[in-house]
Amino acid sequence: MLLSVCMVTNDKGKTIMRTIKSVRGIADEIILVDRDSMDSTRKIAEELGVKVYRTGRDTSFRESHNLAKEKAGGKWILLLEGDEELLDDLHQLRAVLKNTDSTGFYLPGINIGFAGKMKSKTDNSYSLPRLSLRLYRNRKEYRYTDDSYESITASILKVNGEATLRILHLPIVKRNIYSLIPEELRPLSLFFFQSGEDEGIILEEDALQYLRSGIKSFQQGEISEAIARLEKAYTLAGTANRVLILQNLLLVLLEDKQYKRVEEQLRTGLEDYPDNIIFLFWQGYLEYIKGEYISAINCFKYLLGRLSLSNNLDRKLLNNSYFLLALSLFANNKREEACFYLEKAFLNDKANKLIINLLLEIKGIDIDELFDFFQLDNPANRELLFSLFECLLSRKEYELLQLIYERQNIIRNDENRLLYWKGLSYLKQKKYHMALKQFKMIKPDFPYYQNVLYLQWILNLIMPGRIESKSIVNQIKLLGDKISWTIINYFNEIYFYERGLFFSFDHQVAKLKFYNTALYLLDRLMEYSTGRSIIIMMELINSLGIPGTINDIGFLFYIHGYLEEAYEYLKIANEKGEFPMESSILAEICRKKGYFSEEKKWKEKSEYLDSCPEVKIQCRKFALFVEY
Repeated sequence: MLLSVCMVTNDKGKTIMRTIKSVRGIADEIILVDRDSMDSTRKIAEELGVKVYRTGRDTSFRESHNLAKEKAGGKWILLLEGDEELLDDLHQLRAVLKNTDSTGFYLPGINIGFAGKMKSKTDNSYSLPRLSLRLYRNRKEYRYTDDSYESITASILKVNGEATLRILHLPIVKRNIYSLIPEELRPLSLFFFQSGEDEGIILEEDALQYLRSGIKSFQQGEISEAIARLEKAYTLAGTANRVLILQNLLLVLLEDKQYKRVEEQLRTGLEDYPDNIIFLFWQGYLEYIKGEYISAINCFKYLLGRLSLSNNLDRKLLNNSYFLLALSLFANNKREEACFYLEKAFLNDKANKLIINLLLEIKGIDIDELFDFFQLDNPANRELLFSLFECLLSRKEYELLQLIYERQNIIRNDENRLLYWKGLSYLKQKKYHMALKQFKMIKPDFPYYQNVLYLQWILNLIMPGRIESKSIVNQIKLLGDKISWTIINYFNEIYFYERGLFFSFDHQVAKLKFYNTALYLLDRLMEYSTGRSIIIMMELINSLGIPGTINDIGFLFYIHGYLEEAYEYLKIANEKGEFPMESSILAEICRKKGYFSEEKKWKEKSEYLDSCPEVKIQCRKFALFVEY
């Protein structure tokens, strides 16, 4: 037996099928150690022929990985997490393993798929992949000593001395999880991680070390390691300090959408700490995203009553409670009461686009009321002004926007920004010549000048009679974005000259970065263009042969309102395996289209809807908008 693929999982039912299928063709066996998942992880794995071993939730990262290794019979071990995949020519891997003298290999990890991120000079989404020791010879002397993949290195070096550990360009891929939750409602937008220092809490040294390393792991995208380390910190902390660890753990679980686990942890937390206001807040939050609006309203009203009696008032928690209560009331058609709490939330979070959008929806403010309510003559409200621009543009309030451009004085002397917003307004109104005129006047020192070039390129495609502008493409290259430059060059050859092209990559990491950028550009084309340009970019993306492409394109169709196309793509995706997030979107599409019998079917396959439909519609976030 040459290769054993080992996994340690907890609540990875949304992704485990894709992970297993990505290696089933090359693994002699697949070993899965499951840390007491509450979802369908074990069931899916067993149905796919995986050897499943169940452990307790308190089993550490180190213990779980050593157990998986002990169960493996292959000469080589490949470690994956339950939301990772291999996308390379895998049969070549077996040939490498049969002929190498190496002891192990570091593999690069990279995120792929649509994330809706804006590209700017500060965008770090194309940073170098993180290397991790995931592939090594199976020897019983090799052991994990702590909660990291690299902790096995010490035992390898102890046995082998000058061990040969090399880098293998076989990328481990983690797909970006689709999220329809607006940025303003993400758990980490509502609360921050806490180390205890600012709160005057002194943690035991071991617990503090695991807490810090858990937070760091999460920030590096290592979710399983983060959860394991925070759970270890919880066991090491004294009884009085465990509540702090649990609050951090809940943030990670919520960000990873492990909602069933969150419900379990909240039950435990509220049993042990019934007066904890953070736990009460997350209980209301969970009810809201489940669509249980009356329960959410009751939770937040009870919480606000508790906060009113507090001697040490947490302003951020108070404001977030106003915010979520208002959203729950609005979703329950109690608009007047919702407006009352929205205005309270707005006073402490004036740039929150979701709050602004709902206030505009409820109040129906005219130009004079708008200037008075939002205080648009106050230079301190610069960030608020940009948020208001974005909200009005998404609502197609073009005349109102034009009046604000003319009356406001906050960015009167900031010509580049004013030109940018005017150009976007004209572009959304299909006044293409006016839009192009604005964009051409923007100077290269504008922080988001690259976005301006993208928009000029798109205008090049949709304006009748215009031909390819090599100047725009070359400027993109001069800004250092070689990947976008390459894709646009390929695209233009097909679009303007109808030339078929073949392209190759030096290694798979380059191919995956190409894929991510092409998805981003497809998002832009769906936003502003139609027809042939979208089809060509889709064909270019499909030609890369990346598994999961159909899911990504279906998701893009959905957020841009192409419901029929989204339905067809996501339905095909689910025929290749059940994906709860895609099922949630399909259920939502069926609700909008009146396919009620199908809606019920897809709801049964989904877990939680990410957010109520009303909020999704109001909070579409345009990736080219400038953020300050």
